Amino acid sequence: MKDFDLTKFKHIHFVGIGGISMYSLAMYCKNLGLKVSGSDASAGKYTTICKHSGIKIYIGHKRKNVGGADLVVYTSAVDRHNIEIVEAYEKKVPIMDRADFVGEICKNYKCVIGVSGTHGKTTTSAMIYHILRESGKKVSCHIGAEVEHARLDSNDDYLVLECCEYNRSFLKFSCNIAVVLNIDNDHLDCYGNMYNLRNAFKTFVKRANTRFVFDNESTKCIKNKAMRVKPDEVVDLNKFIYNERKFVLDNVYGGHNINNATIAIAVCLNLGLSYTKIYKALKTFKSASRRCEVLGRGNNCDIITDYAHHPSEIECLYNALKLKYDNIYLVFQPHTYSRTKILLYEFVKLFSGINHLFIFKEYPAREHKSKGYSAKELCAYLDNATYIKTYKQIKQLIAGQCFEDNSCVAFVGAGDINDVGARLAKAMMGENKQ
Repeated sequence: MKDFDLTKFKHIHFVGIGGISMYSLAMYCKNLGLKVSGSDASAGKYTTICKHSGIKIYIGHKRKNVGGADLVVYTSAVDRHNIEIVEAYEKKVPIMDRADFVGEICKNYKCVIGVSGTHGKTTTSAMIYHILRESGKKVSCHIGAEVEHARLDSNDDYLVLECCEYNRSFLKFSCNIAVVLNIDNDHLDCYGNMYNLRNAFKTFVKRANTRFVFDNESTKCIKNKAMRVKPDEVVDLNKFIYNERKFVLDNVYGGHNINNATIAIAVCLNLGLSYTKIYKALKTFKSASRRCEVLGRGNNCDIITDYAHHPSEIECLYNALKLKYDNIYLVFQPHTYSRTKILLYEFVKLFSGINHLFIFKEYPAREHKSKGYSAKELCAYLDNATYIKTYKQIKQLIAGQCFEDNSCVAFVGAGDINDVGARLAKAMMGENKQ
């Protein structure tokens, strides 16, 4: 939007306010003293927080919800034919998608650190934010998961921004520092092929003055002047050496987290932080929500949730869990029909080697069944998997089991599988108290 000035708007309406990103943006505007309203298809944690903060919340999408707004912001999870967006268009109310809106907010900060990559960008963003915050910097963050002490304040100097490649959203952000962790075959429903996907990452990096790229096979396509980063040595599941200095992660573990931490260190060193401050901050870092998060313990078993929804992410998670647990029960929920179809071979190859596997009914997100394969169709390719459609079935199959020592049940996926895991954890912990 030309000559964008957020303060000139008196009333901003957010369509799809129930997601963490939209909720965060709505609160940002509310804290600026603007009138804010929002709508979502269903009530949830963030709609409740917004409501208690004085934001007018509508459950269900209707034309009248837009009434009085002079700017409408919508999430990519909402179809452009949504009735509220149509209403705004017909009433000539300015409309912006979430990424464009974030891009405008970026201009308020002296230094924007944009973290991209098919995998690991949430954790790496959270690490950079935590290190800067613990080092006394005035820093905000906009990350796609709950992060300890998260804030989004226009008075801060730094903004740590998770930059998602879906629909080329990250090309709408102006970053001073660009990070690329990896480039894998995801979101091909948007890009069509890997050539287009790689070109988008190249463009993202090229626009920043300072560039960091994790040194692996997938990022070799990036030829721009960039600092290529990787650990010197991995000592243990949570110890590693970088630039001849030893670092320790006390609350997270696994090779993927060591890689994430290495590039976070490189970025923070570039910003002038000392090795000592970075070391101390990393030792206290706790991962973002739904990143190998322990929901509870019941019946001799840890209940874990993780956002992994791509075969590469699930493999990293599974390998990390094997470092800690002897027996792993994996409950996976496919996210979008198209991803399941495009990555079918990779899913089958990975899951065929897992002993205790359950496939939960898919989370379609923005898609119609015609786009690809369902969870039941994925399960049909796997002799070792059990298809589950409801929470009741999950509880019958898992809650009553006599688990071996040192076991975990991991609820994995980007949809509402987290809620299923949370319910089971609560039920199993309750049974333990009886």
